[in-house]
This record gives sequence, structure tokens and C-alpha cells, in this order.
Amino acid sequence: MHGVAHANGTVRPLSDAARIAEFDDPAKRAAVQARLTAPSTSADGPEQLPARTMPRLFSGANPEPGGPTWTYLALTRYQLAHIDNWVHGNFDADWTGSPPAPVPFDQIPVARQAWALCEAALENCVGGSFYPGIEGTYDIARIETYHPDINLRTEFRINPSHPAGLLTEKMALPWQADFADCSNFWWPSQRPDDVTLKTGEKARWDRGVTDLASNRHLNMVNSWSELGFVVFDKDTGKFIEDERTLEAKVA
Repeated sequence: MHGVAHANGTVRPLSDAARIAEFDDPAKRAAVQARLTAPSTSADGPEQLPARTMPRLFSGANPEPGGPTWTYLALTRYQLAHIDNWVHGNFDADWTGSPPAPVPFDQIPVARQAWALCEAALENCVGGSFYPGIEGTYDIARIETYHPDINLRTEFRINPSHPAGLLTEKMALPWQADFADCSNFWWPSQRPDDVTLKTGEKARWDRGVTDLASNRHLNMVNSWSELGFVVFDKDTGKFIEDERTLEAKVA
């Protein structure tokens, strides 16, 4: 939403070594904590949120009539407790400067391989917001979606009595069509509004599709597969748009 970076490559990533080193200062860590949106924060519009609040995204967990229209995404209380420990120095400073090397799948104990496959898929999920959502919609935030038998083998397991497609039936098809409507408001890190071209210039990610407003939804349905990907370019050390085949404006 307003105040976030809507173009790829404009902000240093959290994995930047110099940026990580800055967090040796407790005041820097406290400054991050102070910017986090409090759970259940609601307002009549984004302009009523405190300045520099993050993430400035809708939670999308309760779009039903009577529910709060402007409820914002926040970390869970469990996650916030970890942040609090981090701020107060209650952690082991064991970061080596680079992430641990991934373990080859065939070296993972067989008993954990199924979970490893689940974890690999979940690590690439966007998660909230859930209205309309990317991996699933707001049904994923409802307790009745999950298996009613609460024990160590069924926690967070979807209730098998639900019909196929329950979690995705309210989503846009293709999902890029919804992004065309949600410009500047949703998932700025997952789908930047502007991308960096190989020339170094900035351009709209959906150029040639949504600039013809009367047909933008149909254009997106017909042309989404011709849009590009944002990938890391080793030559420039930056993330750029690549593999885009859509050249002419869509009629």
C-alpha cells in the first residue's frame, strides 16, 4: 500500500550483510519492532494507520458482512514474542554470514521426507493477505476449515469432508487478473508495480495489458503467460525483468 516500495531493486534486502551488521545495535532492533502493525489493527482507511506501519496490507481474513473492512495484516503473537526476544538480546548471535547449505533430499531421514516436501512448498507461499489471496482465500483463516480431531497427527490439517476446491474457489482466474485491479494495494514484494528492465529503465509490470482499461481483464486472461519474471541478473547484480514475450499492446 502507500509508503512501500513498489519497484523491485529499490530497497536493500534483509539478507544484505551490512544491513544485518547494523542490527548489532539494540536501538536498530527496537526501531524495527516499533514499526510492526499491532494485531487486530483496524481503521476506516489506510490514511488512518500510523506512519511507516508495516506491513501496510489488508489481512483479508474477514470480508463477510459485518466484519471489519479495514483490518490489517500483522505478525502473530507468537512471532511478535520472538521479535521481542530479539530486541532485548535474548537470542544466540550464531549467524555466520550466509545461510546453511540445503540438505539433499536423499540425505533427509525417510521419516521426515514427507514433511520436508511440505516445508519446501510452504516456504515459497505468500500467505496473508487472504482476500482474495494467492495460495488460498479467507477460508484458510477459519477454524472450521481444519480437522476437528485435535491431536498431534491432525493439527493444521484440512478437514477431508470439505469439497475439492474449497480453499481456492473464490480466487481470481488467472490470479494476474486480480493483481491488475489491486495495483499499489497488495503484495508489493511479491508482485512489484514497476520492474527494472535489462536497460536499467523502470516500466510497469503489466504494460500492454492494463493500459487499455476497458479490456484489461480479458487482456490479462489472454496474455498473462506472456508477461515476464523478475530474476536475479548475475552480470549487474540486480533483479530485472526477463522472459517477457508480450511486445505489442493488446487490442
